[in-house]
Amino acid sequence: MRYFLVTALAVMGALGVFLAARHYAPITPPQVQAAPGPGTTEPAPGPTGDAASTNPEVAARREFLLKRVDELHKAIAERPRDLLVHLDMGAVQLLLGRVAEARTTFRHALELEPTCVAALYGVAECSRTLGDYPEALKCYLEIRKLRPDDPGLDQRIQSVQSAPQGARKQP
Repeated sequence: MRYFLVTALAVMGALGVFLAARHYAPITPPQVQAAPGPGTTEPAPGPTGDAASTNPEVAARREFLLKRVDELHKAIAERPRDLLVHLDMGAVQLLLGRVAEARTTFRHALELEPTCVAALYGVAECSRTLGDYPEALKCYLEIRKLRPDDPGLDQRIQSVQSAPQGARKQP
């Protein structure tokens, strides 16, 4: 019974985070312009104005998420086999736009619990975002084995199968 409740809670939390991640644009650090070429004495320009640096609401949200990452690193150090901490870390990394890091974290969660649907969704969504469609498809098919009636899963599988095969991005 405890296993069922933990799994259900993890799935609900991860799906909520994925919906939020899709609703809000990933927060990326300000872009820094390239340094001047050799032989110039002009100082390097500062960061450009983007939404993360000019909107106080976005900056506060980013600061909160960065603090949460620090807290979760400590929690993982204290409880390295805690599945929920790893799922939370992956979700926060995804919200910060750190998709490759999030995928690694979700993969580690799968090492802890290979049938965790929330972790499978995490790896699948990160892989799809990174353009690794074969891995995304593999995860979606594994989810189908575990949860054949999962709503929206067939649509995700079709979107990954119809993605251009040569469009794979590197993380």
